[in-house]
Formats: sequence, structure tokens, C-alpha cells
Amino acid sequence: MVDLDFAAMLRDPYPYFAALRAQQRWAWAEPLRMYLVTRYDDVVFVDKDPETFSVQIPGNLLSRTVGTSMIRLDGDVHHRVQSAGAAPLKRRAVDRHWGTMIAGLAADIVGPLRTRDSAELMRDVAAPLTGACLREVLGLLAATAADIERWSTAFIAGLVNNADDPAVWAAATSASDEVRDCVLAAIGRVRAEPDGSVVSAMAAAHPGDPLSTDEIAANIRLMISGGFNDARDAVATLAWLLMAHPDAAERTRGDAAAFDRAFDESVRWLTPIGSYPRIVTRDVSLPSGDFTVSDRLLVIAGAANHDEAKFPDPQRFDIDRPNLGDHLAFSTGVHYCLGAQLARGLARAAVPAILDLPGIRPGAAPEFYGWQFRGPLSVPVTLTPATASRR
Repeated sequence: MVDLDFAAMLRDPYPYFAALRAQQRWAWAEPLRMYLVTRYDDVVFVDKDPETFSVQIPGNLLSRTVGTSMIRLDGDVHHRVQSAGAAPLKRRAVDRHWGTMIAGLAADIVGPLRTRDSAELMRDVAAPLTGACLREVLGLLAATAADIERWSTAFIAGLVNNADDPAVWAAATSASDEVRDCVLAAIGRVRAEPDGSVVSAMAAAHPGDPLSTDEIAANIRLMISGGFNDARDAVATLAWLLMAHPDAAERTRGDAAAFDRAFDESVRWLTPIGSYPRIVTRDVSLPSGDFTVSDRLLVIAGAANHDEAKFPDPQRFDIDRPNLGDHLAFSTGVHYCLGAQLARGLARAAVPAILDLPGIRPGAAPEFYGWQFRGPLSVPVTLTPATASRR
């Protein structure tokens, strides 16, 4: 039996994940009242069998935080909602429709740093860029980038509010109400003038069975929570990893395939959205144990992405891993993350611009934090101001 220290896991969960993988397949975590699924093959097994391991979990924290969203739906009802908002987030749309906008935002946000002697990449680049991008892509033009960040912070706190802290719920409810008001304004705008945004696509989808305002709002909240957290942390983490590995950084310059490998290895190395729950729908006997209806699982993608049996020497950042495309940073199966291509597009625009800042080099080592949601608290860098470099 592995003794889980959840406070210590916030600082570094990987030794605990390794111990779980080595000693038990699906370990019972009494404080969470869940079985923890940590091996790569087991995570894929659960994700590929939604009929047995359902996302429709009564009283789950996500639905309490954002409302009933696609990530808590299965089958046809999931497809109806997921397909409504998918088109603006597909790779072609990200490249063709949003690419110029993303590149412009990256230039506007990174450019002013050229005259500074230091920066903090989470605060100065990754957060404002992700917030501004989501504002445009989701269609929330009445919001600011800071609003997007604030809402995401409130929602993420709700998703891990196992202690049932009333202050956390109050903040999440306030954010939820603000998002609904913003979505209502967006729906009114796009019904008069449709555009390429997610709200526009959702409002126009399924004319015979249109999504309600509550359905659209819940799924926009979902995209704000996970979409902001995932893309922000991926941008800042990849920039730091490439600074710490200059040979890999050099190989990514002007080589789109090498950059994509670096992105995939980065989100494997640190998986921002590291876990998600499932509920057992039928009695089932597996090599990992016997499970009954209503047993709950916590599927830990962050642990699966460090499974030594799948990714040898998992703590090493290696853009030449032969199986990089197998990582689970964006889940797998029918619940694969809709925002994966947007996160990649943001990194493609922002990270090269960051690495081109004059004299950039890592400052203090970043502190990574969390195990269900894990990312850097800060990524400090030092710079040579452009004015000084011309002397």
C-alpha cells in the first residue's frame, strides 16, 4: 500500500506515481474515495471503454463548477455538443483562420520585452497571450484577457475543491455568472453577424435541435478553465525547456517538424491537465481488481505520461523519443481535447518569439506545482536590453 502525501504531491507527484505503478495497478485513495489509475496501458484501456467507465458522474466537481458540459457526457449527447463547437478549433481553422491573429498577439506581447533586462514568462507572455487568444477564438469580445485568466483561476479552484471551501464556490459562482452574461452578449452579436468563433459555431449548430444558452455557456466555461490553463502552461514550460536544452532549441529553429516534436515532448514531460474522473457502470473483473457499479476512478494522465514501460527515463526531455505521438496530454478517444491544436498554435507563435529575445537565458529555476493540474508558478528569465546590445 502506497502512503499518499497529497501536500507533498503538489510539489512533486512523480515519486508517488512511480510507487503506485510499481506496487499496485489501481490503488484505492481513501481521502478521495477513488481508485487511482496510473499506468499508461490502463489509462488507455479506461479511455477506450466509455460504456464501462463513464464520465457521467453524479455530484462531480466539474459540473458543480461550470455546469453540464461535453466532458461529462457520453454517446450521442456528447457528440451533439462536441460537434457543435469543434470546427473553429480544428487544425486547419487554427492555421488558416486564427494563425495571423495569434502571430500578431504574440508579436505585440513579446515585442516590448526586447527593451527589458528581465521578465517572467507566465505573467508577461503566456497568461496575457492565452487570455487574449481565447477571447477572440471563443468570441467573448466583451471580456478582456485578464477576465479570461481570472475566470479560469476561479474554475480550476472549483475543480479541485475537495474540501468544499465556500469561498472557492462563491468565486466560481461569480465567475460563472459573468461568463453567462458575456456569452449572452456574444450570441446576440453572432446571430446578427456570424463569425469564425466557437460561440458563433455553437449558436448556429443543429438547427433542428439547437443548443440552449445554458449548454453554450457551460461549454465555454469548460474551454476557459482547461483551455487557458493548458495552453498557458504549455507555452511557458516549452520555452523554459528549450532554454535549458540549447541543442534541442537550435534544432527547432525553422524546422516545424522538430518544433512539433518538442511541443509533444513538453506536454508529455509536464501534463498541465493531469487527471480526470470516471465512474464504473457495471460489475467488472480485471487484472487490476474487481470493481462494482458506482466505483469511482481518477485517471491520471500525468502519471501515464511518466510510465517507464512506455517512456523510458521519463524525467528526461528528449525530442527524439520514437513514440512521442502516443502521449496522453490531451487525453484520447472520444474525449480528446478540442483545444489541442489551439495550444499547439499558440506555442508555435509564442515560443520562437520568446527564444529570439536578446540575450535570453533562464533565471531562477521555475517552481512547478500541482498534481491534478500541474504547471510552473513562474518562469523568470534574464535579458540583454536591445538598446544595450547595440552599444
